[in-house]
Amino acid sequence: MEYEKLITKTNDIITWLDNNECHLDTVLRAIIAEAQVEGLTEKQYTNYWSGIRSMCGNLPKGQSPIRKGFASDTPMAVQAVADSVMNRVVTAFAGITDADLILEVMMPSRVTKEFTGFATIEDLAEYHGNRARRYLLDSYPNTWNGELTKDNLTGVQLPNKDTSESKEDSQ
Repeated sequence: MEYEKLITKTNDIITWLDNNECHLDTVLRAIIAEAQVEGLTEKQYTNYWSGIRSMCGNLPKGQSPIRKGFASDTPMAVQAVADSVMNRVVTAFAGITDADLILEVMMPSRVTKEFTGFATIEDLAEYHGNRARRYLLDSYPNTWNGELTKDNLTGVQLPNKDTSESKEDSQ
C-alpha cells in the first residue's frame, strides 16, 4: 500500500474516532500513529492497514469506521457524525424501560408477510438507528450541513410544506 493511501484511510478513521465512542479508540490511535510514519515499505504499510482493518472488524455492527462495499462520495467527517447520531439513537431506543409495550405497538415503516414486528428492543433500536443515519446522509448537503449544533443536535432542516394548494382550496 502506498503511503498517501494509508494516510488518507487512517485519517478517515481518526475523524470517525473523534466523533464516535469506541472501546478500541486508544489502541487504534496508537497503531495508526505507528503506521503513519513516513519511510516504511509498502509491505509494512499494507501490514499495518491489515491489522487496523482486522481490529475494526471485531467492533460491533454499526460501530466500525471501516465500511464494506464501495466507498461513499460523502465526506468521512459527515459519515462519522451520522454514525454518532445513529449510535445515540440506538442507545436511546435500547434504553426504553417499557420494552414489551413498545414492541407491541411500534411497527416498522413497512410490514410484510415475512416481517410483522420487532422481536427485541435491540432490533427496534437498530432499525431506528439505521433510519436516522440514512435520513441524515440523504439530507446532506441539501438540508443538513453534516455537523452537530452546539446543543449536540443535527440541525437538519425539514423540507418546507408547500401551502399554495391549501390556500387555493380555501378560497
